[in-house]
Amino acid sequence: MNQVPEISVVMSTYCRNHGEGQCPNMLVRALESILSQTFSNFELILIDDGSMDGSAEVLKGYAEKDVRIRYIRFDQNSGLPAKRYNHGISLSKGKWIAFMFDDDEWLPNALEDLYQAIIVLPPIYGMVNGTVQYNYLQEGVNKIICADFGLESDSFRRIFMSNRLANNSVLIRREVFDLVGGYDETPCMRRICDWDLWIRIAMQYKIKAVPKKVAKVYQGLPDSLLHNFKLNHHFVYARQLLYFRKHPLRKFYFRMTAGQWKHFLTLLAWMPFYISLRYIELVLRDPQSIRRFLPKRLIKLLKPVVRIMRKYI
Repeated sequence: MNQVPEISVVMSTYCRNHGEGQCPNMLVRALESILSQTFSNFELILIDDGSMDGSAEVLKGYAEKDVRIRYIRFDQNSGLPAKRYNHGISLSKGKWIAFMFDDDEWLPNALEDLYQAIIVLPPIYGMVNGTVQYNYLQEGVNKIICADFGLESDSFRRIFMSNRLANNSVLIRREVFDLVGGYDETPCMRRICDWDLWIRIAMQYKIKAVPKKVAKVYQGLPDSLLHNFKLNHHFVYARQLLYFRKHPLRKFYFRMTAGQWKHFLTLLAWMPFYISLRYIELVLRDPQSIRRFLPKRLIKLLKPVVRIMRKYI
């Protein structure tokens, strides 16, 4: 590929060369949705995490037909989506980075809409995200849960409180990863390494939500991390607060602009409140754990108060 691509699309896969529900082949669906984009100046980096179901042959076939595609295979399965995507990012040549999962799909306008939105923004904006149609696979039938997932994820507070951004709905400046690092490859973070990355990006950059539907996301698959990996929320929340774990402070200081410093310090001043609110929410999800300390009526009163605080603060 002689032309330097504007966008690098990274897609990882592991044993998804099969169908589910009404889809005859999820891997092919994902690939075709990328290659049918109205925006064509991109490279596609395919990371095969040691698949043993014929995925390698499918991916190699696509790479032979399209010069924009680069195929990389891990000899042994890592089991870590973060490791696959970080490797893809390290190989990227584009000015912007986009991601795709092997069980999801883009709408034809995805890259065009995200690209046109981010190129007009100042450098303080490190990422844009579109909305997605969220589908849950239930007994072989795709049930639409939400058609505008991600529309309100343009503030640090909302991102910090809950993950409302789909991996395949974002477009990120390449230099962002040089400052904040990539996905966290720690095994305990494998299910929410994307959320952790959004938080670190939002601490140093602004994020813009684009009111354009760009993708379809599918969950509920029996072989997904959602079904096979249990989260320790307290441990994850504590790890997410280690903002500087990827880079020494001295390097961090010199890489930030004045606008980023203003953004960062403002958020840092609010962090004690955000942290307290999120932990209160976590505790209120399990009232049994706090009934020995608080009356039942007070617990019922706190829940709507927290919901109001999340909405308006």
